[in-house]
Amino acid sequence: MAGNTPIPLTITRLDDRRIELQGSLAAVPTGVAHIHFYQTDTEQHRRIADEATLAIAPTPAQVDEKKTPVAYIGDRFVFLTGNGFDGVSGMRIGPNLYSKTPNSQADAACFSGPPVGGVNVRDGSVATAVLVPTSGGSGEAFSLRLAGKRPVLTSVAVAPTASVHHAADALTISLESAPLPRRFEVRIRQAPQDFTPCDALQDDATAVIVPASDLRRDSASVAELALHVGDLLHDDAFGTLQVQVVDSVTQRASDWINIPGQFSE
Repeated sequence: MAGNTPIPLTITRLDDRRIELQGSLAAVPTGVAHIHFYQTDTEQHRRIADEATLAIAPTPAQVDEKKTPVAYIGDRFVFLTGNGFDGVSGMRIGPNLYSKTPNSQADAACFSGPPVGGVNVRDGSVATAVLVPTSGGSGEAFSLRLAGKRPVLTSVAVAPTASVHHAADALTISLESAPLPRRFEVRIRQAPQDFTPCDALQDDATAVIVPASDLRRDSASVAELALHVGDLLHDDAFGTLQVQVVDSVTQRASDWINIPGQFSE
């Protein structure tokens, strides 16, 4: 027993005086655990109790090793996948601290801080980042690839202007960027209930690509969408809708930006 938590044990007899006990502490909370061992002496007709004290520590946080994490130059947010992030409070890149956002998960976390990189940082360079455990001490150090800047949407407007749009309405949505990528696509989605700054750094299966026939580029920094949102999002064409621009060459995406007004079916 550890506290009131039963631990199933596998017993292996090593010799006449020693045995090996194996069990999992996954269900035991962190802290100090008092483990009691009971054995029966059949010859003396007595029960023998032994006790051991263990410090139970959470599993150290680790970044997913399957691929090198990426941070985009100029971003104030970094998204990481792995495990044990519920035991960290932040991440450091050099002297800069990036705090974990409140809606982060144990296996996927968003970190907020100063702009990534600097004047002389180039696309493809590698920085060393370090996780900051909540309990103090040193966390895992890992390599962080720095990628070029993502597209930036500076303005999103819709015509006709209204506080409420119907999904069946014919709308013109104007996008301004500084500048637009040479080749790009536009995605649209219904805004999720739990929206995080790192949303643009993750794939969203609910996002829909606007057909090229609905997209027109007016200049190096302006594009227009002529569409019916109901034809694209169907049952999801209500509430707050968002749009982003994706560079077709690099696959870097802009932040998700709200389309002005609310939508109804």
